[in-house]
Amino acid sequence: LARGSFSKNSGRAVLTIAMIGVGIGAIIWMRMLAYSFETSLVHALSAALQGDWVVTSANITQGYLEAPVDEHLVPEIIEVEGVAEAIGERLVDWQYADGPIAIDAFDSHYFLTSAFGRWPLIGTAQQDIWEAVSAGRAILVSSSFAVNLGVGVGDVLRLDTPQGPLSVPVAGITVNFSSPRGTVVMTRDLYRHYWNDAQVNRVFVRAVEGADVAAVRDAIARELGISYGLRIVSAHDLIDYFAAQVRRAFAPLDVLAVLLLVVLLLGLADTLAASVLERTRELAVTRSLG
Repeated sequence: LARGSFSKNSGRAVLTIAMIGVGIGAIIWMRMLAYSFETSLVHALSAALQGDWVVTSANITQGYLEAPVDEHLVPEIIEVEGVAEAIGERLVDWQYADGPIAIDAFDSHYFLTSAFGRWPLIGTAQQDIWEAVSAGRAILVSSSFAVNLGVGVGDVLRLDTPQGPLSVPVAGITVNFSSPRGTVVMTRDLYRHYWNDAQVNRVFVRAVEGADVAAVRDAIARELGISYGLRIVSAHDLIDYFAAQVRRAFAPLDVLAVLLLVVLLLGLADTLAASVLERTRELAVTRSLG
């Protein structure tokens, strides 16, 4: 009976199987997308943003980005007892090719040492990439920038700045999620000169080897916390915060998955009901035969 039913209504059977496959596949795809993005973000940030403490303003300007503070905070942090090194970062939104991008600028020393991490490179890169970027002779662009705007290693990027056009070659491609359209990574000396901006959003701090890391944090908070209105977190906590923001962004996918499952069940019920109604005579004969 089952074989005969399938041969007579093969189209409906294939439709039912396809409906189940597409529904379950779509739900799995959405969950994999969210997990993949979060994992990629954590991997990239864990490699690029390291340090014992991250010092930022306690105020948030937009979304996840901390309010900028004066760059003099960096040398003042270095003067705190127990601090070995400090690196400033400035992250801003900008316009390029009639669309939004992000500019992520770090102190030049960041690119010369791996003590604070390094942005992972994708594909080929200029041979002296870190020295060139540190000296302001070259920049990095994110993979999204390369894909969306057709820019590759060796191309000269022309940015319109408050001080006029800036033409600088691309030394490498990295992973940076600051902007979905693309991000430019450069030294803060170059950024300060062309954008007339002497501020930082974050300061990454490394304590002296063997020093009490918690005591260093307390010293920074005590000496500079009130005057600058600071928040001090660990690099691990900062990355966890970004991962939590990703999970919040993908939270509606759970609602979509439930709605998709409901539609799938309704469609499956409709298909099975139609199949049963068309076979009432066959089912009656089968019941009468026992």
